[in-house]
Amino acid sequence: MGNDELVTDDQAGDAAAISLSPYDPHWVVLFEDERASLEVALADWLVGPVEHIGSTSVPGLAAKPIIDMMAPVRSLTQAAAAIEAVTALGYRHGVHRPEEAHYFSRPDTDHWWERTHQLHLTEPTSLLWRRRIAFRDALRRRADQRARYVQLKHDLAQAHGSDLTAYARDKDDFVNDVLGVRDTSEAPPRDDPTHARDVQTGATAGVVLADPHGRVLLPLSRECCHAGQTRRPLISIVRCSSHATSRPALGLLSRVRPDPGRARRTTARG
Repeated sequence: MGNDELVTDDQAGDAAAISLSPYDPHWVVLFEDERASLEVALADWLVGPVEHIGSTSVPGLAAKPIIDMMAPVRSLTQAAAAIEAVTALGYRHGVHRPEEAHYFSRPDTDHWWERTHQLHLTEPTSLLWRRRIAFRDALRRRADQRARYVQLKHDLAQAHGSDLTAYARDKDDFVNDVLGVRDTSEAPPRDDPTHARDVQTGATAGVVLADPHGRVLLPLSRECCHAGQTRRPLISIVRCSSHATSRPALGLLSRVRPDPGRARRTTARG
């Protein structure tokens, strides 16, 4: 997502053209399945939950259908010992931003367009972590920014064909604008109050519900939800928080059942 997208040598020559898929709510399920396995394998190194990042983590956003993930580790140096644990799950160890992350992809292929999953192990204080989490959360909160980003992605995919480097580079200005920073070397301050409040309602942001078509239904507080007006199955709960290291209210919402007065919600905690 944005300037942090992986770029590989195989984008020249016979590289496949950049192709965006419509939002698929099953991406959330794929992430949850993978998160569960990774958190077991990485238990000795993690300081927080594995996070779903990139465009597949934003309801309603068209994306390259690759599940991008980040895992917060206590120490990048110590996490080198986790490489064997991750490769045992079928991941290939690669090189991307090695000064601040251990990078993995699956399946084991030389072509980026054949990948289904990507994972970075990084410290939660890193620039990589802070920019990606902040950009994801900003897009989850703002429908207008999601719409602008979708249009930009389609325009750049058409303009650049198979040139992933140019595609990623030309999104930098938009990403920096959303984050409120001057360039790619900066991340928004963690105590920025705009990261903790819903910009449209002024309410403190908690979680966001998306229906099976990726439509964001309404922002919720963590305490309660007045969603009795809908009988549709709801696919995902995603958090909107400025605190990258806090424990997320993340999971799968199986169904909201109408109830006289208040709606009840059933969750499987992540």
